[in-house]
Amino acid sequence: MPTFRKTALIEAVQWKGDNWEEIKAFCCTDGPNVTLSEDEQTIRVLTREGLSDPLPIGYWVATDGESFWPIADDFMRANYEEVEG
Repeated sequence: MPTFRKTALIEAVQWKGDNWEEIKAFCCTDGPNVTLSEDEQTIRVLTREGLSDPLPIGYWVATDGESFWPIADDFMRANYEEVEG
């Protein structure tokens, strides 16, 4: 059976429900790429495909420097390893 490895480096920030300013600073360097719901419990990210579904607390927002996308926490932890430095 073939074996695969993720090799691309990404940057990501986890939505914790109390770090809106961090998320906004991470996503909004070139314009409004993220929005906060009225109840401040979910965010939506502008991806290549358009505005994402609402992301609950615990989701990650990732970028490769060109676009943003959401990643579920369990998928993030299973597929990405934090790189020091």
